[in-house]
Amino acid sequence: VNVLVLQEFLAGTEYIVDTVSHGGRHLCVAIWVYTKRKGLPWNPSAILSEGNRLLPPDGEIQDTLTSYVFSVLDAVGLKYGPCHTEVMFTARGPILVEVNCRLHGLQGPHLIGMATGTSKATYAVDALACGAKLFNEHYKEGPQRFLYPVQKHVVQMVLICGTQGFLTRGIANSVYALKLPSVYKVLPAY
Repeated sequence: VNVLVLQEFLAGTEYIVDTVSHGGRHLCVAIWVYTKRKGLPWNPSAILSEGNRLLPPDGEIQDTLTSYVFSVLDAVGLKYGPCHTEVMFTARGPILVEVNCRLHGLQGPHLIGMATGTSKATYAVDALACGAKLFNEHYKEGPQRFLYPVQKHVVQMVLICGTQGFLTRGIANSVYALKLPSVYKVLPAY
């Protein structure tokens, strides 16, 4: 092997900042915080995501993250469309983990819609194909920014078993049988 790639371990809390851009202007449509588990019985150094939770749109951390992500979007030249950015908030401040011009994965766009009243997919279509009418209604110039409304609280959970092995049947029916009013969907639902 002639090449070795190293990546710094970033200690801190990881966040997702979902944005939509039009004409080099940016809207933050959701901010999520990851919950992670460190260590598993079969791999004590593993770090696994247990889920993420939608945060309120404002606060010291959210304001810092949004400002940082908007500067990242400017630096990479993103002018139009959705972006999914992951940032580790460390003792040194925010550090970029990932920036991708895409929607939030899995149920993210729909869950943003359930929580805020407008899905990220709706914002993206508006910005890319519908003249940015919705975008322009929400965009604010200067230090003020659009604060997405939180109409419902959302948590995405990743069910991780603490023992090594394989499922022999799906768990969706077992979860649905609990009749928890807060459960929206179980994936995979086989």
